[in-house]
Amino acid sequence: MKKQFFLTLMLSVFCLSLTIVSYGQTASKNEAEVTFVTAMTCNGCKKGVETKLSEATGVIEFTADVPTKEVWVKYDPQKTNVAKLIEVINKGAVVKAPPAEVTFTASFCCGSCLKKIDAKLAEAKGVLEFKGNVETKEIWVKYEPQKIDVAQLIETIGSSAAVKGETDK
Repeated sequence: MKKQFFLTLMLSVFCLSLTIVSYGQTASKNEAEVTFVTAMTCNGCKKGVETKLSEATGVIEFTADVPTKEVWVKYDPQKTNVAKLIEVINKGAVVKAPPAEVTFTASFCCGSCLKKIDAKLAEAKGVLEFKGNVETKEIWVKYEPQKIDVAQLIETIGSSAAVKGETDK
């Protein structure tokens, strides 16, 4: 019971994007197996996970499958543990998307209104750059899509914001 509680505690600390599907000792005391459900979405993630696992101490064998998002690992429990494997897998699967850009139309009336929007965008996590134009009622935003999405940007700017070109759809 204590072992299960400790394992659950460790997973809650280290495992935001992983779920353990199975865990257990093999016939040998020097081998254990675990299956994780990950957040892998592409072969780039898979390759990153495979690279990190192949470099990890104590990993004997592994497979990674994108369609099921599962990573199965056979490892030496005297050299590594589940918490360390979670860290390794998370390091391998982190893929940083390039910055994205979007232009919004909004119904702000003056420079003062635009300054309020600018203040909100300046505080929004994931917004890299922005520029508003009072005359055209447009706001251009460069952002990190893994930290903020277009819907969140619209919420930040205000309910009158719409992606430019999508207002008549």
